[in-house]
Amino acid sequence: MSASAADRTARGRAFAGAIVVVVSLSLVGTSPAGHQGLRTQQADPRSGRVTIRIAADARGRGTFAVEGALSDAGSARMTRARAGSRLTLTHALEGDRGTVVLRAVQRCGAGQATWTILRASGGYAGIAGGGRGTAAPCAGPARPLRAVYRGAVRAPVPPTLARPGLYAGWTGQRERISLEVLPGGRLVSSVRVERLSATCAPPPDVVLEPAFPSTYPISADGAFSVAFGSVALSGRFDQAGAAGTIAYASQTGATMCTSGAVSWSATSPPDPLPTAPSGAYCGSTSQGLGVCLTLTPAGRVTRVRLEATLECTHPEQALFGTVAGFGGSVPVRSNLRFDVQGSLEDNASGDYVLAGTFDPGGTVSGTLSVHRVRVDQEGTLFTCRNSAHTWTARRLG
Repeated sequence: MSASAADRTARGRAFAGAIVVVVSLSLVGTSPAGHQGLRTQQADPRSGRVTIRIAADARGRGTFAVEGALSDAGSARMTRARAGSRLTLTHALEGDRGTVVLRAVQRCGAGQATWTILRASGGYAGIAGGGRGTAAPCAGPARPLRAVYRGAVRAPVPPTLARPGLYAGWTGQRERISLEVLPGGRLVSSVRVERLSATCAPPPDVVLEPAFPSTYPISADGAFSVAFGSVALSGRFDQAGAAGTIAYASQTGATMCTSGAVSWSATSPPDPLPTAPSGAYCGSTSQGLGVCLTLTPAGRVTRVRLEATLECTHPEQALFGTVAGFGGSVPVRSNLRFDVQGSLEDNASGDYVLAGTFDPGGTVSGTLSVHRVRVDQEGTLFTCRNSAHTWTARRLG
């Protein structure tokens, strides 16, 4: 029990001949979202034993404190009503987290009373229960007495706002999005987007891999929103799954980057991911030159080699051949896309970006972009223009 609860209990016991009501409760169910009154201390939040102590004087005024699986304290008011051989005690308990009204009914002279929860509000809204307890004397004027009540209560189970499980789908940029609805259907976690591309002014553009590490509540209408850094994602669940938008906006100095509002949708269980056959792929570029690469069984691209012709000047124009090569490996994303960044080989210096997309039929196609290229031809330095070329390759064998 908290210190404040102990103080209030002590004050309640200070009433001469005070009533002390002890209620043992077995809690079943979980409290509604946002209600903090039911704070279960056991491993299973849906059940727990509690003790409610009420101290009141002969006028029915006093205090109460709850300890055990629930923790609360506050004021108590009791009223008595007798009809023939029937005595009814009504206890209104108003705590920090809500109000519970108990009614105990007994036959005069009987050894036990039965009790029920009439109503509850605040953090205890919707709670129900009942049981048996010690009877109180019926004869004579109202006076303090002691009683013990034992029983069980049932907390309302919050409605499921979204079907629990893994959701996955695609954004408007054809990138994979995944998220999880936790058991109970009221929280979203593990929100991740494989890629989010944003346009910057001035260039270069940026590519992000947004991941939201926390858990986020689902509102009563099925909507939720998450934010991390300069990325914001919102969505809504319905019978078909979930859908929404994701956006990135950031400004650093004179550079402004934005993705705009990119739509997304996801289903549960997710549709199967597309796959591409592993092996070596070879083909040609839009310049009629060769390209080869390998897709490993683990879904990684390696052994990349692509030939290109560069258009250069010094100040006369000249054409030079070069090779974009890559000996490492990069992963293929869920949408069967990949990107390789590297440096040109042979006598050329500069950077390239190789982008491609596989398909289940055993082909792959994409673009090769080269920029900031210079060629050293026997001591003469040529500057080459940026260029982009398309390419296509098919699986060998």
